[in-house]
Amino acid sequence: MTYKTAATCVAQVLVCSMFAIALLPSARADSISASCTPADCGNFTAFTFSFNSSGDIVTAAPAVGTWQAPLLGPSYSLAFTTAAPVSSNVTSFLNSVTNFNAFVSLQSDYGAGGTLQITGPGGFTFSGTFTGGTYSLGGDYTDPAGLFQGEALDMNFTGLSNEGRKWTGNLDLLETIDTRSEDGGFTMQTPEPASMALLGGGALLIWLRKTKHR
Repeated sequence: MTYKTAATCVAQVLVCSMFAIALLPSARADSISASCTPADCGNFTAFTFSFNSSGDIVTAAPAVGTWQAPLLGPSYSLAFTTAAPVSSNVTSFLNSVTNFNAFVSLQSDYGAGGTLQITGPGGFTFSGTFTGGTYSLGGDYTDPAGLFQGEALDMNFTGLSNEGRKWTGNLDLLETIDTRSEDGGFTMQTPEPASMALLGGGALLIWLRKTKHR
């Protein structure tokens, strides 16, 4: 059998195999999305706060929290801790009534690190780490009863499921602090088996063509 004939046979078998895989019904999800807006699904924080005679002292810190989807629909829960913020900015002003510096807002940027654990239906588990993100905390001193009004966390992550599949995704949480109610959710994706087969097949065909012309 000549090289050309062998390469042609390999290519034909490969193409047929890829089409067969693509036509098979997928037994595993290729994306997951869970949210609980506007329900209360957990809590998180990413700052430390203290008060002294000089005013409010707000310091950026790793974001830590838990979250669980409502009972309706697929139930997912997660727990996370980010890395320490790589940069942060605190805004404050001098309150003329109390004569001390009052906190207004905190903005933090996060780099890679931390941990994220997700559990879901059918024994699904995911273990990952964050690749970066942002956090914001806002205050409103026009309302004496409200110290911090709300906070938002937007983080990207990557990791592996218990099936050994690599996933990437985004965690987006919002919290109203005076009522400690949290909503938001997460989305995550993984390449489907058919797509991986097609990509691998394309790479092999390119290799065969290059080898043929050597």
